[in-house]
Amino acid sequence: GMLILTIDTRMKPLHTSPAFVRSIYCLIALVALPFVMWNGFVQQLNTEWNDLVLRLRPVEASPSMRQIVLLAIDDRTAAHFGPLPLSRSTLAAGLTVLASLKPRVLAVDLLLSEPGDPVADAELASALRRYSNVILGAGLDSDGQAEPSWIEPLPLFAGGASVAHVHASPDADGDVRSVLLAKEGRNTRRWTFGLEAARLFLGAERPIEQPESVVLGSIRLPARSDESRVLLINYAGPERSFPRVSFSDLLEERADPAALRHKLVIVGVTAQGGGDRMFTPVSAGMGMSGIEIHANVIRTILD
Repeated sequence: GMLILTIDTRMKPLHTSPAFVRSIYCLIALVALPFVMWNGFVQQLNTEWNDLVLRLRPVEASPSMRQIVLLAIDDRTAAHFGPLPLSRSTLAAGLTVLASLKPRVLAVDLLLSEPGDPVADAELASALRRYSNVILGAGLDSDGQAEPSWIEPLPLFAGGASVAHVHASPDADGDVRSVLLAKEGRNTRRWTFGLEAARLFLGAERPIEQPESVVLGSIRLPARSDESRVLLINYAGPERSFPRVSFSDLLEERADPAALRHKLVIVGVTAQGGGDRMFTPVSAGMGMSGIEIHANVIRTILD
């Protein structure tokens, strides 16, 4: 509903006392209040209906879902090769094995912003250079500042890699229903992790921004500039809807090479103590792992 108040400026005011002006403002507020409340009610109803549809809809593997594989640093990996965070030597060993299986894109959802053991860091940097399409995540550190700064991967790791934001934007109830396709940090604006992964997978040029959409190759995403480029996530289903390989299986050479070859592989933590989980309309208990949310963003874009 819309309330339109038209004022004819040619008319002389009947009364200009402060009390009269306040009474006019109160009248306008009283008339507009039902419309505002109704709009909020409709938005809430729409959100709850969408959540219900996502929960009741059966998981149906679309073609894009078969191209996305989660390489999970899971509880088994932590038990055999832990503790978390996984040592960079161990991470480098796994990524070296993965490189020989020739995935199309490697997306690393781990913040590699702090220097570690120089030998281990060199091993990891060498492993990352084996890939032609690599994405590393960057976080945001507000630190009480008006404009947050980026927590970026070290230049040692980021050389030749794309860097994308992994910022999450939960709704007021704590559920992640959407993603900001672009996010501004101090002096730098970055595309989101899922969009950059989809772009590299498609071999597309940089996204083109239009007032009502973001265009990626032949895909037009309904993310408006006046709404901060928000894209609703079309969740495929709960946790484990996407193909998944344990990082420990990769290290122990028990992973099926065909499951990873020419795929978009997302590496990240799914272990219970890893802390990288958020609630979504289709998650329960501990929430959904970050790499599963990224996979749903990529699926939303590709589909």
